[in-house]
Amino acid sequence: MRIIIGLFMLVLSALSVQSQVSVSAHLSSDSVLVGEPCVYTLIVNSTEALDSANIELNIPSDSISPGLEIMKVSELQLLADQSHGFKTEITIAAEETGFFPINPLNISVNGQTYDTEPLLLGVHSTLTMAFLENIRDYKEGNQITYGVLDFIKDNWFWFVLGIAAIAGIVYLTLYLNSKKSKPKLVIEPEPVKIPALEIALEKFSELEKKNLWQSGRTKEYHSEISYILREYLEEELSISTLDKTSPEIITSLQKFHFEKPLLKRIQVSLSLTDLVKFAKQKPNEQENKQVLEDAKNAVVEINKNV
Repeated sequence: MRIIIGLFMLVLSALSVQSQVSVSAHLSSDSVLVGEPCVYTLIVNSTEALDSANIELNIPSDSISPGLEIMKVSELQLLADQSHGFKTEITIAAEETGFFPINPLNISVNGQTYDTEPLLLGVHSTLTMAFLENIRDYKEGNQITYGVLDFIKDNWFWFVLGIAAIAGIVYLTLYLNSKKSKPKLVIEPEPVKIPALEIALEKFSELEKKNLWQSGRTKEYHSEISYILREYLEEELSISTLDKTSPEIITSLQKFHFEKPLLKRIQVSLSLTDLVKFAKQKPNEQENKQVLEDAKNAVVEINKNV
């Protein structure tokens, strides 16, 4: 009888010990962002002192629940200011959004098995921009359905603004380069037209310095006088003289109504030069001097009357 009572008391004692052990679990947050770590804390409590060697944690090696990967598992640690409680921390994270149920974990304490309560973890998107809210269509492999065209569509204003800015820069660059490479237009001043009278008098002066008739070149001397006079008449009066005979030139001059002494002086000068050139007449010193003076006086007087 005593033996039966002893065994009964032993069973009651064992049951009493078992009833003094409890396990619990909680999350550091019930809502996290994609990729953000969350700590799942597992606690073993007892009213009696516990030895960590008698606690066996049945924690999966890779994930605590489908979609919740285990990143780190800490060693069993004594609860603060206690010798009969332990805890371990399991760091988990999710790569997809959604609500992930965490099934109870089995804990063995002194050969007895205990289950934690089930928990639920909500995982939300890390994207904050409105146009990216619909990027992910979470399927197997985390496929992305938000393409380049969708991105351009949502940001068309900035694309147009950027293209306009680039076009403006290109246009300004080309414009400035064209301004640099374009040769400057140099406007040359119109040559100053020397009056026919000035040209004729200058040529008569140069002819006089040559001393042609003094050196026996009388024909050349008279030919130049005739040419200078004819050239002046053609330039000043716009009449053809270089290819005309002396009488034809006098006839052309009559329409200008010059005074007879002037026409006579021109006629004598032209006639004398013709005689020297064609009739080989040899004028004397006075005639050579006079013909040059008459030609110079003629051009001066014509200039006064035009």
